[in-house]
Amino acid sequence: SSGINAEYGVWEKCSSRKELCDAPFTGYHSSTSFNILLHSFGRKVPMADKIELIEQIEHLPLSGTVNCVHPDQVYYICERYLPNNPVPVMVVFGPLVGVSDRNVVDRFAVKKRLYIGRTTMDAQLSFVMANLAK
Repeated sequence: SSGINAEYGVWEKCSSRKELCDAPFTGYHSSTSFNILLHSFGRKVPMADKIELIEQIEHLPLSGTVNCVHPDQVYYICERYLPNNPVPVMVVFGPLVGVSDRNVVDRFAVKKRLYIGRTTMDAQLSFVMANLAK
């Protein structure tokens, strides 16, 4: 099954890590506790490389404290890699806006229902329809 797992805001969109590290980040400021995570698509990035990149963007306009356990705001660096290419083709930085709750779909799955009527619908499809009706 497919679906949206999270939604991110975009503060900077760059074509390389160096370009992200040199980005001015003007117009953004936060004084709440925060955490920065790296998510990659198309390649697994070693932890040492993740830490190195996060430390390179020290000029961020974040004046709050770092809190890795329960931050007020989570920021993501998302990198996209092409197959057989060790260099990212796109690097995006921004705050985490929202996360989906995948457990709800499993809790209301058709297989787990006691009664299945003629109008019973798949849980994921019914949640999408309900959100579109808002």
